[in-house]
Amino acid sequence: MTAQPLAEEVATVESLSKVFAVSLGILYLVGFLVVACHLSRYGVSSFSVLHLQYLIAGIWALGPPVVHASLMLVKSRFEERAAPIARGRSNWRRYAIFS
Repeated sequence: MTAQPLAEEVATVESLSKVFAVSLGILYLVGFLVVACHLSRYGVSSFSVLHLQYLIAGIWALGPPVVHASLMLVKSRFEERAAPIARGRSNWRRYAIFS
């Protein structure tokens, strides 16, 4: 009986670790591209495999759009739950809350 919930938890942890690894790789790649483009303006070519500045540059490059998109998603979900659209009736709650 305990094997099924344990297997589900292991599958969840495995999928979360894969998502974390892929997102970390994407951040690192974007950071590398940002730093390489910036340094190429000055004629500097620096290539090193493990630099923390690449990860930080990736976070700074992808952080604001990701935060903005998640806030817009939360806003739309809140609007739908706080004041649902009423067909054929006045939507005064929606106008009062979100105007």
